[in-house]
Order: sequence, then structure tokens, then C-alpha cells
Amino acid sequence: MLRVLGAPPHIPPVAGHRPAGRFFGLRKLAVPPVWLVSSATTSARQLSTRLGPEYVGKLLSLAAWLLACCYLMAPVRASAISGAGLARIHHALRDSDLRVRVQALIVLARLKDKRSLAPIVRVLLRDRSTSCRALAAAALGAIGDPRGISALRRRLSDPSERVRQQVKLALARLARARPPSKAGLSRRRVVLRLGAMGAKTREGRRVKRRLRPAWIAQVSKSRSVGLLGQRQRPSSQQKVFKVNSSITRFQRVRQGRTVRTTCTVSVVLEHHGSIVMMTSGGATVEVSAQTFRRAHAAQVDQRVVETAVASAHQNLERYLRRY
Repeated sequence: MLRVLGAPPHIPPVAGHRPAGRFFGLRKLAVPPVWLVSSATTSARQLSTRLGPEYVGKLLSLAAWLLACCYLMAPVRASAISGAGLARIHHALRDSDLRVRVQALIVLARLKDKRSLAPIVRVLLRDRSTSCRALAAAALGAIGDPRGISALRRRLSDPSERVRQQVKLALARLARARPPSKAGLSRRRVVLRLGAMGAKTREGRRVKRRLRPAWIAQVSKSRSVGLLGQRQRPSSQQKVFKVNSSITRFQRVRQGRTVRTTCTVSVVLEHHGSIVMMTSGGATVEVSAQTFRRAHAAQVDQRVVETAVASAHQNLERYLRRY
């Protein structure tokens, strides 16, 4: 059945293998006669005849999920995947079973095939599952195709904090891997290039990794300035400014029934190697001490850093309007 659906010939059957069956939770998913799938050479027609029409839909759903697992387990490069095999994985993204869609997204992120861009974008924009949207954003970052930037920016306002975080990480990864095209920046008179990102305190160094993605996401949303990649050259008419930023204060304290997290971000703006402006931005996030848990700390850290960067970016744009 797996070969009929498009699995490569060298991949062995997994449904009949007990350790693999336990690992992938097949006993919970499979119907009683699923042992028939243990032979990968069994024809789909024979299976449908022996099982009857009431099991065909469930079996096909199971086989699609198993196919995704097979591709995930096998060390197969994208160049080794046929167009038909890739199309079947794309079809699994529309499956009603959440587990099938999740496995398919993990496979596509590992394959990094640019032919998967459109199906993954569809999941990012339309899938109701938070897990699927987050995985789709991560997959677009792994593929590294700048054509996915537009869809990622549309999800910067996703209601899920998990999805928004993955979108920002993907945008940061795309900016490092391949800067936006020069044609996309041609309408911007002022462009920014991100420089050093650091932290002045021990507490700030713990969240320093969140600073650059926050700046990339903030500048990417701007309508007045553009973001220039490290290896990208501006046009002769554009003014280029370098942004160096640092977390100068990061503190979390409990005050009565409230846990308060405060972050201050400093900015040094350079033009042709000279400092032309210095500014800062700050933010404070308060949550109830009764509901705050250590697991929530990462989300609070992300939000307070993003808000502080947004505040500093507003001061930056206000200064750059003169240009």
C-alpha cells in the first residue's frame, strides 16, 4: 500500500514492526485488521476487497500518515523525491487528521524543497490548528525562499503567541539566509542595516537572542524605512543607517499580587560610521502572580522585548522622517 501511494522502494514496511508501531502510536490509530498493511507489496485493490468499503477511508488515512513517517525516518534528500511523491505529501496537508498534517509539515521542513512553498503557505494562512500554523512558519524558515516572507508577515498578528514567535524566528532566518530583493527596497529612500545586538546586564544576556528577531519583525512592518541585508548594496539615492541595539535593563520582580517584567532597549544610529542619534525604548508587562508560572516566563520575555523594541523603533522613525 505504501508503495502504491508513492513510498520509495528501499523503505521497509513499518506498520508490521512492533517497536515502530508502538513509537508512532499505531495501535490507537489503526483499525483491527491493520495487520494487512504489514506487507508493502500488497496491492490497494486486494486490500480494499478484503476489508470492505467501510475500512477503505480509514486505511487510506492511516497509509498517508505512515507515508509521512517513512519519509521522516528515511535519509532522503529533496532531489531524491519524485514529483508524484511530493504531491502526495502535499495532499496530506489537507487531511482531516491533525497527526497526518503535522507529520507532513515536519517532513517538508526537513526536505527543504521549494516546490512545497505554496502548500505550506496555505497551511500557514488557513489551517485552524495552532500547531500546524507554527510548524508551517518554521518550515518556511527552513526552506529559505524569500517568496514566503509576505505570508509570514501576514501572520505577525496571529492570535497564538506560539505562532507569532515562530513567524518572527522564520523572518529572522530568511533575513540572514537571503536578504530581500533590491527591487523591493527601491521605493524606500531610507534603509536600515542591523548591526551589533547585545546586552549590558546578566539578566539581559539571558534574553539577548530575542533582540535581533524583534528588530527584524518591527522594521519589516515599517512603511517608511526598509531593511537591508548584510550583503546587499543600496542604490545611490538611498540613505543607509546602521542600527546597533542593546538591552540595558531587564528585571522581573514580584510586587504583591503582581509579577512585573521590565525591559529597556538602547539604540545607537550610525551614518557613514558616525553616530547621528541615540535613543531608547522601554516596556513593562504585568501578570497576576497567582497565574504566573515558570512556563509562562518565555512568553512574557518575548512580549516585553518586542514592546520595548517597538517603542525604540517609533523614536527612530520619528528622527528619520527628516530624511
